[in-house]
Amino acid sequence: MAGDKVKVPAISLMVVCGIGIFFSLLSIVLNIVGVGAGSYEMMNEYSSVNMSQYMASGVSSIISNVFLIIYQGIIAYGALQMMNMRSHGLCMAAAIMAIIPCLTPCCILGTPFGIWALVVLMDDQVKPYFR
Repeated sequence: MAGDKVKVPAISLMVVCGIGIFFSLLSIVLNIVGVGAGSYEMMNEYSSVNMSQYMASGVSSIISNVFLIIYQGIIAYGALQMMNMRSHGLCMAAAIMAIIPCLTPCCILGTPFGIWALVVLMDDQVKPYFR
């Protein structure tokens, strides 16, 4: 019964993290290729942005996306542990991480699924089944 309670929020968090990781990887590829947001070719000749500012913007975007991939990976791993009923502390941490807006993949979905996972993990009928 406890396994059934945690299964749906865990799968939901994994799906949301998968979507977020996909878009972060896509953003990295687009920045490397040079067609990401703020592409140098798309700027007009009257722009005051020089090449070094453009490159710094691309590098910072890649670094932030790598951070987001790691962050989302931790949430996905915690959701996987939740589905397997292991490591209650890690599962709680992953659920709390999913609640933080603007860092979670698909903010609109990450926050409610994180709250749902946290409520399920705090249920007294579920806690004893974690190893």
